[in-house]
Amino acid sequence: MHGNKQVIPIPAIAIMTTLLYAWAGVEHIDPNSRADNRYYGNVIGDARKLATLECFLGESYLGTWWLQNHPTKTPAITLH
Repeated sequence: MHGNKQVIPIPAIAIMTTLLYAWAGVEHIDPNSRADNRYYGNVIGDARKLATLECFLGESYLGTWWLQNHPTKTPAITLH
């Protein structure tokens, strides 16, 4: 424990992330594949995060800017 917060060791986070990606079937997706190459770059950081969320929710991401399937700057902040 660290103060009132429990500290999760980094290896545990990496293991959990690997398990989630395997569960969602997204472990082989290119992390840069959902980058907005026109304006903002790779604001989501890792496309597997969004693909896992899509799998969990059962819906594909659809942005409001030209109905893109990759997040732009503002939605990416919310998704992080």
